[in-house]
Amino acid sequence: MTVLVHDKLETQTNGIKQKICIPDTKAMLEYCKSSIKKTSGILHGLNVYATRVLDYAMDTAIAEEEWELALKYGTRALQTYK
Repeated sequence: MTVLVHDKLETQTNGIKQKICIPDTKAMLEYCKSSIKKTSGILHGLNVYATRVLDYAMDTAIAEEEWELALKYGTRALQTYK
């Protein structure tokens, strides 16, 4: 089970990296939201994959001028770096 979760998360992270090249930040933000929702009950909040997705979500929320959403994701990601 752990290997399956790891592989799925790695696939999602790679999907995010590929979408970074696409300037459609709205689609990127939706992809990040979906990934966060899918993994929230599976991963610990300090997991490296979860943090990467939160970082991407924060960056795209800033690009979309979704300030409160950016703050929400940034605050969650910041806990990892403490």
